[in-house]
Amino acid sequence: MPRRKARAGEPRVLMPASTPEGRLAQAASLAMENAIERLADGSASDALIIHILKETSEDKRLDRAKTTEEVELLKAKTATLKEAANIEQLYTRAIRAAGIYRGEEVSDEDYGDG
Repeated sequence: MPRRKARAGEPRVLMPASTPEGRLAQAASLAMENAIERLADGSASDALIIHILKETSEDKRLDRAKTTEEVELLKAKTATLKEAANIEQLYTRAIRAAGIYRGEEVSDEDYGDG
């Protein structure tokens, strides 16, 4: 059955999202629609107008882009640190194996992943 369109003045019915993040996204969407309606009919408060102007400014957009890039940089640094720890383990194992190959005595505790 096709969905019917909401008529003017009739509230739109949304299915509740299944996750908390989805619920927040729905709430934000409804709040934005409400704000747009208030702007359109002239009933928006000064605070709402200023808030929307700040949120849609170029500075705010650049700030969001910068934050996104910083998060990506932190993820890359974390991955690099994990890889360095993995390489250190590989070197330790290689040195132990070389010692065994040379005939050195190796105790049981030398086989741990230190």
